[in-house]
Amino acid sequence: MRIALRATLLLVGMSFGLSAMADEGMWTFDNFPVAKMRAKYGWAPDAAWLTHARLASIRLAQGCSASLVSPDGLVMTNHHCARGCLSELADAKHDFIAKGFYAATPADEKRCPALEANQLVEITDVTAQMETATAGKSERAFHEAERTAKAKIESACGTAEDVRCQVVTLYQGGVYDLYKYKRYQDIRVVFAPEESVAFFGGDPDNFTFPRFDLDTAFVRIYDHGKPLHTDNYLKFATRGVRAGDIALGSGNPGGTEREDTLAQLQYTRDVAQPFILNLYSELRGVLNEFGTKGPEEMRTSNTLRFSVENTLKAFKGRQLALVEGSLMADKARAETAFRKQVAADPKLATADGGAWTAVATALAHNREIFVRNMMLERSSQRLSPLLAHAVALNRYATEIGKPDGQRLEEYSDANFPALKQQIISPAPIHTKLEKTVLAFWLTKVREDLGTSDADVRTLMGKRSPEEIAAALVRCEAAHALAGGRRKGDQCLSRSAD
Repeated sequence: MRIALRATLLLVGMSFGLSAMADEGMWTFDNFPVAKMRAKYGWAPDAAWLTHARLASIRLAQGCSASLVSPDGLVMTNHHCARGCLSELADAKHDFIAKGFYAATPADEKRCPALEANQLVEITDVTAQMETATAGKSERAFHEAERTAKAKIESACGTAEDVRCQVVTLYQGGVYDLYKYKRYQDIRVVFAPEESVAFFGGDPDNFTFPRFDLDTAFVRIYDHGKPLHTDNYLKFATRGVRAGDIALGSGNPGGTEREDTLAQLQYTRDVAQPFILNLYSELRGVLNEFGTKGPEEMRTSNTLRFSVENTLKAFKGRQLALVEGSLMADKARAETAFRKQVAADPKLATADGGAWTAVATALAHNREIFVRNMMLERSSQRLSPLLAHAVALNRYATEIGKPDGQRLEEYSDANFPALKQQIISPAPIHTKLEKTVLAFWLTKVREDLGTSDADVRTLMGKRSPEEIAAALVRCEAAHALAGGRRKGDQCLSRSAD
């Protein structure tokens, strides 16, 4: 049995590799079931052990888990977690994805343009403060009060450039924790194997177990220009895991979505996932075609294509689980039984009996706005760095004038430094790829929303997707060469090629 609590940030999971049985679960570092584990297995980590594991666990900027593995700031992670850095450092003569990277000396270690490392240094329970701020409120008023309270707590905590504070919602709002991170922005790549080794078996073998590859990369944290010195790191074992060992792992997992209602699963199955699968399948075809035009086209599109293929595999698996097998029927039976229990308790029925109806009502609205939100907000910025930067800068101009607690979360005083690093990083922008992706996106916007849609008319006017994409990138390139924006130009951000 696997028990996964619906937390969003650093957690510790454990499994007990016993020959006849196994227990598994996920817990936050400050809520580990020490007594239960010790009673059952005769051993459990103490507070010092958990603190050491937490400080040795690193979260990389894109949400990847990593571990400090030396006293000199060496960090071990998965290959794909360093892939963006390798791609941004590469050029026509140095393809660090295909050929790998190795720094023979410290001087050869290359700084990643946009990679950041976060170390969780402190956890504080702020549930009482959050509940006081949101008491008696519901719906929009609750959300606004919650956002304001979070921003206030985060701002009071994150008073230095190298500190990031984040109020994390756990257990569906049952607990609020303040996570205080030490931010490291000087991250340098040390080693990454060739893609053919790190991704051995290619796309067909991805997401399979066991898989025989060297899926790893090493980067180093620098602090004030020197390798980070730390006593909190994980040592390499001298032997492998054996039957009967207790295996512990720490990291940065996402939510499990096990508490989704039947209506949510139906929405995911019937609306969200089919659309995403179709969109990304078409995009993969566009990127595959782009890659055939030459070695540079293949190199510059490699990382985006890899991300698209991973997304497709993940969503295909999720869709199969919802369409085939017993998952939906099991959820329907469990939900029916649970709703009967709630209805049988007058207090619960009054307080929570309407929850399922409220969720279903929200999902009905979601069905109406999903495609528009997906095309104009979510997918566009993930596919095009130029567009993401343009949107971020445009919104910054609006959000910065608001009180901290009223801004969009990514523009709060606590969160904006991470977004700023992405915007101002010297990571290259590949204009040929940008034109192709922007033209694809604009074509799909017009197709999905319709030519008579007001947003489509505003976005495109009478020009074709290809004309708009070419003009935007051409204008941006001129801006980059001139060192400033020319009057009347509608440019995006930066250019590399």
